[in-house]
Amino acid sequence: MAETACVASAPKLETVAPEHSVRCFRWQTVVDQPARAAFTPVVQQKAEPAQKKDLLSVRQLKIYFQQAMSLLGKRAPVKAVDDVSFDLAAQRTLGIVGESGCGKSTIARGLAGLAAITDGDVQFAGGDLSQTIEQRTGKALQQLQMVFQNPDSSLNPRHTIRQSLQRPLKLFKVVPPEQEEEYLIELLKAVNLDESYLDRRPKQLSGGEKQRVAIARAFAGNPQLVLCDEPISSLDVSVQAAVLNLLQRLQRERKVALLFISHDLNVVRYLSDEVAVIYLGRICEIGPTEAIFSPPYHPYTEALVSAIPAVEQTEVQPIRLQGTVPSPANPPSGCRFHTRCPRKVGMICETQEPPARVSEAGHTIYCHIPLEELTVLQTANEGV
Repeated sequence: MAETACVASAPKLETVAPEHSVRCFRWQTVVDQPARAAFTPVVQQKAEPAQKKDLLSVRQLKIYFQQAMSLLGKRAPVKAVDDVSFDLAAQRTLGIVGESGCGKSTIARGLAGLAAITDGDVQFAGGDLSQTIEQRTGKALQQLQMVFQNPDSSLNPRHTIRQSLQRPLKLFKVVPPEQEEEYLIELLKAVNLDESYLDRRPKQLSGGEKQRVAIARAFAGNPQLVLCDEPISSLDVSVQAAVLNLLQRLQRERKVALLFISHDLNVVRYLSDEVAVIYLGRICEIGPTEAIFSPPYHPYTEALVSAIPAVEQTEVQPIRLQGTVPSPANPPSGCRFHTRCPRKVGMICETQEPPARVSEAGHTIYCHIPLEELTVLQTANEGV
């Protein structure tokens, strides 16, 4: 919302209401407009790739973890990711959203080679990506990079920023040695940091600055795909917006695909072209972003959407999910969400896998309830 006056001079502190003051040239405009129109971010339209060719294709991905042996014998495996399939085209963003423990981070770790894939087919840039990181070629490592949730853990505290950024340059031979310094300065400028940061160590940086360095390192090798595992969840809200805008700009300038993982629906909506909603290791809904946020939803998505905080009062009734999330070591039969589903229709939900229902908007919902019935029920809940 910045305008010319914002650059020319500093705003004065003005009284909006009793015990409420603000420094902004546009405060009156914001007050006069509906709150949601003023504060809800609008998804930026991105240029469609010349040919929408899938860069990443995941089919029936399974990642199981074996539990420790108990006194009564071998325990059942933890099915962290169980039969997940999706595609991601070049230069596009796929958001993966769900509660803690749903398996979304495990998907990223499996694709990055940090967790062994139990079963399934993963094709990336025309090659097989089912091996662990130790077995992958240098080209595969260069083409797929990852930004982790906590930069304190992903940056070596003993290394300077120069050393951290130099590593991918030397490993992947991105530029000749004599051009490294210039390239490092360009990388820092790309994430809105100046060259004085090169000789600093992580402990001398703020949380937002550390994450910017981590992002610069991920983009240093000119990858085709960057996995972002909740990269803003540990940052202040004001810093989160800057990092999101930074990711969008880098993606656009460097023509990179993003797989963005978050538990925040608003963040996923702002950044993603497509969204996959995960529950207990399985996709319950996947499709274009705006279709995901409009009825019909999967009942689980409906509960998540209803819980999004709104600045103004709304007639949408929040849905409180009852009970706890079942253990992935012993998932429910039939629809995995049936133990907490407020729209459970009967025994069919407990005994049969839900069918894939494709809406007119092009997204897929795995539910026993017909889409027309879901639309009627959910529109009524919104008070429309």
